[in-house]
Amino acid sequence: MIFKILFLITLSHLLLQTSARNCFLTNEYTVHVVTFLPEDSPPLEFHCASGNDDLGNHKLTSYATEFTWSFCENIAHNTLFFCTLRWGTKKRSVDVFKSSQSDKCSTGTCVWAAEEDGIYFSNNPPAYNKEFDWET
Repeated sequence: MIFKILFLITLSHLLLQTSARNCFLTNEYTVHVVTFLPEDSPPLEFHCASGNDDLGNHKLTSYATEFTWSFCENIAHNTLFFCTLRWGTKKRSVDVFKSSQSDKCSTGTCVWAAEEDGIYFSNNPPAYNKEFDWET
């Protein structure tokens, strides 16, 4: 019985220590959505969410500005964050983090950049690769 109590106290202590941004048994990731769209164009508007967290609507109006959030991957390793990006009459929905593809964010960072010709990805800026064209 004493072992169970000590175990629960230790586990509670570990959980309390790790709840302030450190992840317990999983990895922490940071996602960036950045605009590299021309200053004289419409703003980048987007909405991001997961099954558990709605991050709301956002608007980036200046070149090289960004929206960033961090999270702990869930214990079942099935975390999914997605964003719908809009630029004028163009739009694109993107899975910005998916546990099954977490090796894509091997540095713990996922950067998604909107440019005139599409959506780019990097886990090591400034090297970006084009992932998607805009949909019209």
